[in-house]
Amino acid sequence: MLPENAVAVRPRELSAIDAATVPLSALTASQALDLAGAARGRSLLITGAAGSVGGFALVLAAERGFAVTGLARESDRVFVESTGATLITSLPGSPTYAAVLDAAMIGETALASVEDAGIYIGVAPSAVPEAEREISVSAVGAHADSRVLGELLAGVTSGAYPARVHSVIPLSEAFRAHHQLETGGFRGKIIIVP
Repeated sequence: MLPENAVAVRPRELSAIDAATVPLSALTASQALDLAGAARGRSLLITGAAGSVGGFALVLAAERGFAVTGLARESDRVFVESTGATLITSLPGSPTYAAVLDAAMIGETALASVEDAGIYIGVAPSAVPEAEREISVSAVGAHADSRVLGELLAGVTSGAYPARVHSVIPLSEAFRAHHQLETGGFRGKIIIVP
């Protein structure tokens, strides 16, 4: 049986396809940003900024008051900058940011961009780098939260948050989704439908 805290009502105006992008990606982004603490104008780098988690994180971080930079490809410039973030296409090579949300899971490479005593937040608890230079290292393990999920669904419905759909694939061709996941580098979620 599904716990009550794991569900929220989908707004009537929101398609099931767009709604499917929210529960895991947007909740992960929101809960990762909770680990970053109060923004207070601090600098935040989001790796994988054009992906499904990173895309939500860009908007949510700006909304919370971070000075946001997104690491993505040049071809993602329009999307990244449309959120108010600054685009970078390569890491600075020195500690530059107060916090890093590593949605691309590049680990130690992203950690090198965190200032001493800063914050590194991963999205895979089993893949966080070792702490160094007094950096707080953690990872989000997304958990159910119906209240926040409802707010995120409402935000996608209003257009405040982007629904990041990479592709819609019929269940009979689910193997295509697995192949795409293995190759990586896509923008948004792969939605499998019956």
